Amino acid sequence: MNHRRGFTLVEMTIVIGIIILLAGLTLAVSVSVVQGSEIRQTELTVRLLDAAIQEWQVLADRQISYGIDGEPPLPQAGSTRFSRATHRLPGKS
Repeated sequence: MNHRRGFTLVEMTIVIGIIILLAGLTLAVSVSVVQGSEIRQTELTVRLLDAAIQEWQVLADRQISYGIDGEPPLPQAGSTRFSRATHRLPGKS
């Protein structure tokens, strides 16, 4: 009798299918974990920036000024500090 040892095509197909299924589940979970990590990192960065702004405002004893319409104020001539004076860009009213 000649008995050949090995796997049938059906067995190989089932094993490959299970491997693909497990790889897909792993990929889906890892993408979710990475997205959650990015969201937490962004929230942490925003909190850190907010704390830094608040600390600066306390140390400078004033609020940060953003100028008119959110434009930054121009520095005064000969000064290294920004003034509260604001400007308008050409073409804006």
